[in-house]
Amino acid sequence: MPHENTRSIIEITDGSYAITLPKAWLRFYKVKAKDKVLVISDGKIVIFPPKKPKKASISEKEIETNEQ
Repeated sequence: MPHENTRSIIEITDGSYAITLPKAWLRFYKVKAKDKVLVISDGKIVIFPPKKPKKASISEKEIETNEQ
């Protein structure tokens, strides 16, 4: 879902700023309030959604042995 959008920077306290993100983006990336995101700045700012833990899956397999 590549998408470009202009966002405003909002001053929230002395020396702290924030940007808002479109609700559709948050729904698409399953990001909720208080989730932590990864922010990388290296000539540009990139925001990554949080990594969701993968559900553990257990599968049963039959193992043959060469016991005599």
